[in-house]
Amino acid sequence: MAEKRKYILDLHLWEIGGRVRVEDPSILNPQIVKGAGQLLSDYLEDALEKLDIDILDETFREAMIELLYKLVYHEFCSLRLLPGLGTGF
Repeated sequence: MAEKRKYILDLHLWEIGGRVRVEDPSILNPQIVKGAGQLLSDYLEDALEKLDIDILDETFREAMIELLYKLVYHEFCSLRLLPGLGTGF
């Protein structure tokens, strides 16, 4: 049996300070990542279409990166804030 690859995902966002370390985030296999990427891509395409925004592929990729960054930032903030909110959240 092949040895499972180990990864460490280390995020640093200086605006809010702190550090989040996730040991071995490899539970997300390539199929899951591809599916999630396709869902986000489809969602962003639909959202831009509803706003009647027609953009080039390169600009779409830039918008996708911005969306992903904002999602990571949101989740990072949640990881930092939720423990302080206790069970009342």
